Amino acid sequence: MEELMWTEGQRLRAEGRMEGRRENQAKAVIRLLTLRGLRVDKQSRQRILKCRSMITLNRWFERALQANSISDVLEA
Repeated sequence: MEELMWTEGQRLRAEGRMEGRRENQAKAVIRLLTLRGLRVDKQSRQRILKCRSMITLNRWFERALQANSISDVLEA
Protein backbone atom coordinates (compact mmCIF):
# COMPACT_ATOMS: atom_id res chain seq x y z
CA MET A 1 0.00 0.00 0.00
CA GLU A 2 2.80 2.41 0.86
CA GLU A 3 4.40 1.75 -2.52
CA LEU A 4 1.13 2.62 -4.31
CA MET A 5 0.86 5.86 -2.36
CA TRP A 6 4.43 6.78 -3.20
CA THR A 7 3.77 6.09 -6.87
CA GLU A 8 0.63 8.23 -6.75
CA GLY A 9 2.58 11.02 -5.09
CA GLN A 10 5.25 10.82 -7.75
CA ARG A 11 2.62 10.91 -10.48
CA LEU A 12 0.99 13.99 -8.97
CA ARG A 13 4.34 15.79 -8.68
CA ALA A 14 5.18 14.93 -12.29
CA GLU A 15 1.80 16.28 -13.43
CA GLY A 16 2.42 19.45 -11.43
CA ARG A 17 5.83 19.92 -13.02
CA MET A 18 4.38 19.42 -16.52
CA GLU A 19 1.59 21.91 -15.80
CA GLY A 20 4.23 24.40 -14.66
CA ARG A 21 6.21 23.89 -17.86
CA ARG A 22 3.10 24.42 -19.99
CA GLU A 23 2.22 27.57 -18.09
CA ASN A 24 5.75 28.94 -18.44
CA GLN A 25 5.86 28.17 -22.16
CA ALA A 26 2.47 29.85 -22.72
CA LYS A 27 3.70 32.94 -20.88
CA ALA A 28 6.90 32.87 -22.94
CA VAL A 29 4.91 32.88 -26.18
CA ILE A 30 2.89 35.87 -25.02
CA ARG A 31 5.98 37.70 -23.78
CA LEU A 32 7.86 37.09 -27.02
CA LEU A 33 4.95 38.37 -29.10
CA THR A 34 4.66 41.43 -26.89
CA LEU A 35 8.39 42.15 -27.00
CA ARG A 36 8.27 41.92 -30.78
CA GLY A 37 5.58 44.60 -30.78
CA LEU A 38 2.68 42.35 -31.71
CA ARG A 39 -0.61 43.02 -29.96
CA VAL A 40 -1.99 39.94 -28.19
CA ASP A 41 -5.75 40.42 -27.90
CA LYS A 42 -7.73 38.95 -25.01
CA GLN A 43 -9.08 36.01 -27.03
CA SER A 44 -5.62 35.03 -28.31
CA ARG A 45 -4.11 35.41 -24.85
CA GLN A 46 -6.74 33.09 -23.39
CA ARG A 47 -6.22 30.55 -26.18
CA ILE A 48 -2.48 30.50 -25.52
CA LEU A 49 -2.86 30.27 -21.74
CA LYS A 50 -5.44 27.47 -21.96
CA CYS A 51 -3.39 25.34 -24.36
CA ARG A 52 -2.39 22.01 -22.77
CA SER A 53 -0.14 20.73 -25.55
CA MET A 54 3.59 21.36 -25.20
CA ILE A 55 3.98 20.46 -28.87
CA THR A 56 1.58 23.24 -29.85
CA LEU A 57 3.10 25.74 -27.40
CA ASN A 58 6.60 25.00 -28.71
CA ARG A 59 5.37 25.40 -32.30
CA TRP A 60 3.75 28.73 -31.42
CA PHE A 61 6.95 29.91 -29.73
CA GLU A 62 9.00 29.10 -32.83
CA ARG A 63 6.50 30.85 -35.09
CA ALA A 64 6.46 33.87 -32.75
CA LEU A 65 10.16 34.37 -33.40
CA GLN A 66 9.43 35.56 -36.94
CA ALA A 67 5.69 36.27 -37.04
CA ASN A 68 4.30 39.50 -38.42
CA SER A 69 0.95 39.03 -36.71
CA ILE A 70 -0.71 36.94 -34.04
CA SER A 71 -2.54 35.00 -36.76
CA ASP A 72 0.84 33.98 -38.19
CA VAL A 73 1.46 32.22 -34.89
CA LEU A 74 -1.91 30.71 -34.05
CA GLU A 75 -3.36 30.01 -37.48
CA ALA A 76 -0.39 28.96 -39.60
